[in-house]
Amino acid sequence: MNLTKTTQVPNAVFDHLLPILSSSALKILLVIIRQTIGWKDNRSATGRKDRDWISASQLHKKSGCSKRSISMAVSELVTLNAIQVFDIDGMPLANSLDRRGKPKLFYRMNSRLYVDGDNLFNSMNNPVQNNQASANNAEDMRKKITELAHNLRITKETIQN
Repeated sequence: MNLTKTTQVPNAVFDHLLPILSSSALKILLVIIRQTIGWKDNRSATGRKDRDWISASQLHKKSGCSKRSISMAVSELVTLNAIQVFDIDGMPLANSLDRRGKPKLFYRMNSRLYVDGDNLFNSMNNPVQNNQASANNAEDMRKKITELAHNLRITKETIQN
């Protein structure tokens, strides 16, 4: 079998991300995979592109997703630690506000998807543990708010000031 016109996809995409990704996030992820590790680059240690500048119009054309869907999908992928987004100076852009208005965005797969995909997503595989942690955090926050409310004395003079 001749596999010369193919792009390798990390197993973690199938084993961990596929069940939880939205369809637009999966499309965007596949475009990023194709545009990076799908291209040979002899300057790279791996022989594949490490990152690539991908314009919003390219993402739209290659995925068929709307601009809003693309923005949401990129945010989803960054939150899941599947990709990293950088500006032209190599500064990471972790949220959509950081990315807004930037002339060029560079996308890169998280290298841990190749090496340590199972450990990267261990917390996702245990929803009971995640829900318990969220419940504990919510309970702690509720206690702090209640304590602050008890310590706060609101008077007519406080409101007028």
